[in-house]
Amino acid sequence: MKNLKSIKASVVMLAMLITAGIFAAGCSPQQNKTEGITIGVLLPLTGELASYGEPMKKGAEIALEQISTENKGEEYKYNAVYIDSQADPKTAVSGMQKLVSLNGACYIIGDVSSSTTLAMVPIAEKNKVFLLSPGASSPKLRGISPFFARNYPSSVEESIDSAEFIKNVLKKDKVAVVYVTNEYGLGLVDMFQKKYTEIGGQVTMKEPYKFEESDFRTIIAKLRQEQPEVIYLAGNQKEMGKFMKQYAESEISATIVSNISFLEPDCINVAGKAADGVIVPVPYFNPEDPLMKGTHAFAESYKAKFGEYPSLAVAVGYDAMMLMNKAVTDGNNDPEKAAEVIRNLKKYDGAMGTLSFTDGDVSVPMVFKVVKPELID
Repeated sequence: MKNLKSIKASVVMLAMLITAGIFAAGCSPQQNKTEGITIGVLLPLTGELASYGEPMKKGAEIALEQISTENKGEEYKYNAVYIDSQADPKTAVSGMQKLVSLNGACYIIGDVSSSTTLAMVPIAEKNKVFLLSPGASSPKLRGISPFFARNYPSSVEESIDSAEFIKNVLKKDKVAVVYVTNEYGLGLVDMFQKKYTEIGGQVTMKEPYKFEESDFRTIIAKLRQEQPEVIYLAGNQKEMGKFMKQYAESEISATIVSNISFLEPDCINVAGKAADGVIVPVPYFNPEDPLMKGTHAFAESYKAKFGEYPSLAVAVGYDAMMLMNKAVTDGNNDPEKAAEVIRNLKKYDGAMGTLSFTDGDVSVPMVFKVVKPELID
């Protein structure tokens, strides 16, 4: 019994040491072309943000298939390891530790959520792993590490564009703000308010709500009393859909400007007709535009295979994997050099559009779209 207890204690201790990374294999840049380079892909494949994670995974898989098909024997080969982050910081950290310690990954794509990505960056920097995010938009990620980049624009750009649109295009000097209190929502609202007040606008009220909130009656009652001309709605798709459904019964006639998550089916389907007329800033993504060389080529290839044009999320996932291939190749399989390749890359023709990076942040043209009845079931 004594020996059995000792064995059990040893097993527990070993598990703890592996989790802590003490017996970990660690990032292994010595992986060669023949064996294949491990690329970790950490995305939300379940939960609310799976509507982003799943199509991004699909895009990454298409890119890997293309890289393999075009490989003439001299290019790098890759082994992708997919892990569900669940858009949860603890789960993401555990997944990243596994990718680095057990799989030896020096290159990781992830995450969509800003809060999870912020938790992952210190691990990337400590282990000298290049982390490329296809969706995290928090301003806190700007310049956070020489081992980090993102191929989706920061919420700084989106919120600044929204502030200028309301003030200069809609010609409205006052706005009410309704926002989710996670990293994504806080990032949007902080930069929006800063820019809007800077150009002469006034935020007359700010109403926060929790992630996954479903009851907005108190906020709507305050809005009914205030009767704002414009509402800036910042949040995740499901909550905004529920907000709009309840808002439709309020007899408030404000113009609503929101963020790109509003266009997700999880929002539009829940909101129904209440979504009609909401204005949303989005990266310019037109698969049918022949002037967008990278986008058009990818879209036509995708349509030939799947019978429809790709979504923006698919294109972003595809770009993330293709950019990682470029990073590994041009950086000669050195994670630090690979990060440098992407962090200041200019005029890259990707599936999403023409991408230019500055200190790891990407810039793309933005346009404003109005939700129309034909988008609503």
